[in-house]
Amino acid sequence: NQVTDVFSVHVMSDEAMKQDGYLHILDGTIDTAYLELVKSIRLYPKATTTIKTVFTPLHGTSAELGSRLLKECGYPFEAVQEQMVHDPSFSTVKSPNPENPAAFEHAIQLGKKVDADLLIATDPDADRLGVAVKHQGEYVLLTGNQTGAILIRYLLEEKKKLGLLPQKGVVFNTVVTSNLGAKIARSFGFEVISTLTGFKYIGEQARFLEGTDKTFFFGYEESYGYVVNDGVRDKDSLQAMALAIEAANFYWNQEHKTLVDVLEDIYETYGNYREDLVNIELAGMEGKKRIDAIMEYFRQHSPKNVAGFDIVATEDYEKRVRQEGQNTTALVLPISNVLKFFLSDGSWFVLRPSGTEPKLKVYIGVVGVTGEAALSTIAKIKSEVKAIIDTVVI
Repeated sequence: NQVTDVFSVHVMSDEAMKQDGYLHILDGTIDTAYLELVKSIRLYPKATTTIKTVFTPLHGTSAELGSRLLKECGYPFEAVQEQMVHDPSFSTVKSPNPENPAAFEHAIQLGKKVDADLLIATDPDADRLGVAVKHQGEYVLLTGNQTGAILIRYLLEEKKKLGLLPQKGVVFNTVVTSNLGAKIARSFGFEVISTLTGFKYIGEQARFLEGTDKTFFFGYEESYGYVVNDGVRDKDSLQAMALAIEAANFYWNQEHKTLVDVLEDIYETYGNYREDLVNIELAGMEGKKRIDAIMEYFRQHSPKNVAGFDIVATEDYEKRVRQEGQNTTALVLPISNVLKFFLSDGSWFVLRPSGTEPKLKVYIGVVGVTGEAALSTIAKIKSEVKAIIDTVVI
């Protein structure tokens, strides 16, 4: 039997669809409402900003709203004009990624020319933010973990002074984010929740807090994504930009410290945390098989000792279990092909196949007696984990 569906096509004009409620045109009011939300996260909106910022959208979407935000906040800035142009080829950069130091080449040139205190770069879709700080005459690029720790500390300390801390605040990070921001948050009595990699999981957690007595306070991940006001359920470079500039201005004017000085203060108070990321490129079907084999090898043959420290616990997010000695506990995170190993000194490393590129990512987080000791431990972990990976055959 053959069934024939007959469709009646009725063509409506744009005007008719508007009248019937099928078509809604977003105008500038949505931009204004969004910028008001962003500006609301500032703690000292009436403070005069004396530091100068260089801003680049890296040919991306924040060119207009980013510039408008800076002007409306009263932040003195110079834009990298050749990168204010919407260019899908990103012709002035090797990589339009603020995680890549090469993305700051033009910003550094302009920064030196105008004697800027801060360099701000947003990625093309304006959700991630990179920060470089003028310190002792040179521009120092902050990592996502470092920027996150600075912003958490600024928000917590200053909101406490202003009487604005929520009773039950929650800070969100991911399983590959540094422990530093979490330690700062917990020192203020805040809860810290770690999600899988991907900001969608932090946005999901914001929704879970609705209707509870807990308050979303801050969310971030090591890959340069931050959100303060969860009216945006994704990482938001303009929120991070507004807060980073305000924090830099505050610390310079109140304490005559750059954000690098502030970071050193944080290390002195909370510990010398350092992080690294190793990308192992394994292309094609053979690469995919090798990545699978490496993950399975580490599942079946978990190392007992790395860099001179015992492995005291493992978390397998695919099997959703944590193993610590003889104790096995369930993990509540979604299933993901990720393994995390915890060392007895508080360090850790994570193996995670990239979801978008033919790579195996190895994340490393360390805390040391000194910064140099932490970097030494990172080098040892990197070397020993890489040596194990090299022995795995398909």
